[in-house]
Amino acid sequence: MLSNSLRSGPVRAGRTFAMRILVLLLTAGCMAGQTADEIAWRVLDHGAHDGNPIKRRKAILAMSSLRPQPRPVALIEGSPVR
Repeated sequence: MLSNSLRSGPVRAGRTFAMRILVLLLTAGCMAGQTADEIAWRVLDHGAHDGNPIKRRKAILAMSSLRPQPRPVALIEGSPVR
């Protein structure tokens, strides 16, 4: 059994964030009937404009693997810098 000190911190925060994204994707896809591309762009857009700088960083890093096309470039350029 893990102690409480091992259940907290960056590992747990990353796992919690990943679970929230998964729930968001599943819920949004089922309820709105949107395509996987539309859902992915919405998740990236939400992450890029999140108030938490760590979540913004993760979204921007995820978009760094995309080709430099107008949509991801505009999304990155419009991301707030705090």
